[in-house]
Formats: sequence, C-alpha cells, structure tokens
Amino acid sequence: MMPETTEEIGRGMTIARKSVPVCNRAKYDVEAEDYFREICEAFRTGDMVRAERLYRLWEQRIVWLSGDPDCRLAPPCLVRKECETDEAYRKRCNQAGRWI
Repeated sequence: MMPETTEEIGRGMTIARKSVPVCNRAKYDVEAEDYFREICEAFRTGDMVRAERLYRLWEQRIVWLSGDPDCRLAPPCLVRKECETDEAYRKRCNQAGRWI
C-alpha cells in the first residue's frame, strides 16, 4: 500500500537507501530525487493514479538498486516526462549519469 503523505514517502526513501550498496548510492540519490519530485507533483495536482504508479515503479527500482552491485554502470532511470521523445529522455538520463 502506498503511504498517504509525501513525508512518509520521503522517510521511506531515506530508510531504503541504507539497503543499497555504497557503490550504487550516488545513482540511488539521483533517481530518488527525481521520483520523489514527480510523486510530490502528482500529489500536489491530485493525480493519485500517477502517484501510485510512480511509487510502484520506485519500489521496483529499489529492488534492483539494492540487489545488483553493477547497476551503477547504467545511466540513471529517471521518470519520463509526458510527451518526452525517446531521444530527449535518453539524453536527460545520460546527462544525469555524468554527475555520478
């Protein structure tokens, strides 16, 4: 079940970070910030279907980031913006990965 507030989601993200291998934490931080921002926006606009979908996707990301020490080698998987082209999305993810 998805938490009822963004504060609870943020706390959960902070706690989940501890389960991520140190080598993957920079990637975790980039992705968590992006997902959290998008989930908060969905809450703000009342789009709870989007918030729930993003939260479920984030839960899947945590499993991967926690379980695969080599996932740090792939660019961050950011939330895709509505109407964002494949090329623009890949470029944004790759640019975010340059700072890790």
